[in-house]
Amino acid sequence: MLDAIARGHAAAAIVGTAERLGVEAGSKLLNERNLSRAERQAIKDAVAGQLPYLRKFADDVRSGRLSDAQIVARAALYAGATRATWGAARWASVDLPAMPGDGSTECLTQCGCAWAFRDDGYYWERGKNDSCPTCTSREAQWRPWRAA
Repeated sequence: MLDAIARGHAAAAIVGTAERLGVEAGSKLLNERNLSRAERQAIKDAVAGQLPYLRKFADDVRSGRLSDAQIVARAALYAGATRATWGAARWASVDLPAMPGDGSTECLTQCGCAWAFRDDGYYWERGKNDSCPTCTSREAQWRPWRAA
């Protein structure tokens, strides 16, 4: 599971970087080896941030506290966490206050929001009708967010 988490964050960082640079995501010029030291460290940090959750998850599975459906649902949360890694890579050149899926909202990694750039700034856009209170507030407050 740790390997899958690491590969997911690496892939998210590569795709986000490719979008930021306007390069094809499958380009031979863009791969994990060609990321900067800082970009590789950001991936390591994202994976390290998941370790406490993964340990608790493993303990819960070992103890039999979770049903098969709960295991599947809990494992899916790790995929959602890659949204923040993608966003940090995609918007690395912009000083944005938060990333969708970074765990700073009640919806945690299941955030359906996204940043959008328009002529007058950056907008936090909700992607779900049932957004959490923090995402709803951010949409209203950060219209637009003008990076420093």
